[in-house]
Amino acid sequence: MKKAIVTSMFAAAALVAGCGSNPMSEAPPTSTASPTEDTSPTGDSSPSEDASPSEDDASPLADEKADTGGEFADPPATGNDFPQLNASRLVTDVRAGDHDGFSRLVIEFGDDEKKDSRVGYSVEYVDEAVSDGKGDPIEVDGDKTIDIQLSGVKMPEGSDPQPFGRIDGTSAFKQIESIGPFEGMSQIVIGLDSQGPVRVTELQDPYRIVVDVKTK
Repeated sequence: MKKAIVTSMFAAAALVAGCGSNPMSEAPPTSTASPTEDTSPTGDSSPSEDASPSEDDASPLADEKADTGGEFADPPATGNDFPQLNASRLVTDVRAGDHDGFSRLVIEFGDDEKKDSRVGYSVEYVDEAVSDGKGDPIEVDGDKTIDIQLSGVKMPEGSDPQPFGRIDGTSAFKQIESIGPFEGMSQIVIGLDSQGPVRVTELQDPYRIVVDVKTK
């Protein structure tokens, strides 16, 4: 009888121990798993992707693709005390492109010891363009000719860029000839089929002179 009572007591103790390990004691590991997922670095990556600039926004030349908003006028157009040699800048690139309603020529320059120096310019239609140095005629395709003169241009040396000779044209700019510096002056001649008003704009970083010719 005593053996049965002892056996019953051990069975009751085992039952109490089993009841003590209820599901509440196992809940914490389950509940702590969700914060780990919420704080994963995946959710933090989207702001950096949104903040990264596009290729066009990051480019320092993006501004020259836009319409500058200035007024077109019949040439001649001159500026920056042309033909005074107030600068000594190297021509580093000459490029052209078509835009909605106008064609654009961009003349890019290198830095000058005088950071705020500006290249003088003259833009006009001529019957015949001649070179500053030798006075030789400069022939270009098209019925009309634009002669662009620049003052305060540095002579290239060694490995400096030399964007001279024929430059790729556009649908409106039939032919573009870039003539190298002579005594601080440089020249670009454009041949086109029709004569339209022009607009000259200066842009910074890098320094550029932009010549637009209205085509519509």
